[in-house]
Amino acid sequence: MRLDQFDKLQVLVRELKEYLLQIKQANFRLLKENEKLKEELANRGSQPGSFSREELNELKEENKQLKIKNKEARARLNKLISYVDGKSAQFNGVE
Repeated sequence: MRLDQFDKLQVLVRELKEYLLQIKQANFRLLKENEKLKEELANRGSQPGSFSREELNELKEENKQLKIKNKEARARLNKLISYVDGKSAQFNGVE
């Protein structure tokens, strides 16, 4: 591997790490928003006539599925970063 190729690889790894950090921050905000939504739904659900129990349960299930998808996406991104880091480490001393 040429030095310029290695430099490009290092830049790619840094960009991927930054992207992963942004995704994690967005996921954290999403999880917090979901928690607020669940709380609001629970409060509104306890008030007569605001939601039917079925609608409330559907919204809660949808929220749960979004959290699962969010965790799966984060795991895939972490795996990708680990893979790229591993490949980068293989070439660490090569000039």
